[in-house]
Parts: sequence; structure tokens; C-alpha cells
Amino acid sequence: MRRLVAVLMLLGLAFVASCGEDKDAENAGKECGPPPTGTPGGVTLPTSFPVPSGVTMVSSVKQGPSTVLEGYSSAGLGALSNDYKQALGTAPFSVTKAEKDPHDAEVNFESANYTGQVKLQEACKDRTSVTITVRPK
Repeated sequence: MRRLVAVLMLLGLAFVASCGEDKDAENAGKECGPPPTGTPGGVTLPTSFPVPSGVTMVSSVKQGPSTVLEGYSSAGLGALSNDYKQALGTAPFSVTKAEKDPHDAEVNFESANYTGQVKLQEACKDRTSVTITVRPK
């Protein structure tokens, strides 16, 4: 009986995981509307934080000690992921972990003053969303 319950739980988890992939694939294939617009007050990035060519940052908000920045690019997910890995792999930053899935990617980074993550996601057919979370050390 325990074995049956374990098998059913695994099947359920696989189903839930595949549902998320379907939603990501759906977003990646849909047509893009107008790009996001900037918020009043502009965007504040840490000094020397790299922003690859073609990335437009549109907002930044404080969430506790962290700053969360939102932006987008017309570059593809793979190319943008590689650009961030390369840029954040250069002093004063270093990449602590990088992962790329079919429709999203993450690049975790640190420096002497900050830690954080760049999250990339296919927002629609011709746009990749960029979310950068930066925390002071």
C-alpha cells in the first residue's frame, strides 16, 4: 500500500511539473504586446553592475534589504543567459550558479558587497523578461 501511495505521489508531482512547462511554452509562443514602460524615478543598479547590450531596465523596488529590478530584452533566452554569465563572471562579480531550462534561466552571482540572482524567462515570442534581485552582504 505504501508503494502505491508513493507511486501515485510521484505521478502527481510529474503531472504538476508538466503543467508548468506547458504554461511556459505557451508564453514563449504567444505574440508580444507593447513592451513594458519605465516607472517614474528610474532604475538604480549597484555600481559597476553589468547590463548586456539590448537589455532595457524599467523598474526597481526595495523589498526589505533587497532591490528587485525588472526589465526585458528582444534577445533570445540562450544568448541572454550566456551574456549574463559572461558579464557576471568578470571582476568584481563572480557566478556562483547558473541554470538554463527550455523557457527560463537563472544566474546567481556575488561580489564583495552583493549577492543575488538574474532570472530570465521567455515572456512571449520575441521578448525575454529580466528580473534582477540584489542583496547587500
